[in-house]
Amino acid sequence: MSPHRLDGDDDGIACESLQ
Repeated sequence: MSPHRLDGDDDGIACESLQ
């Protein structure tokens, strides 16, 4: 949802981005 998915600060999708 948020464009910060790269960092995963809001969505917490950083897990997928980092990995």
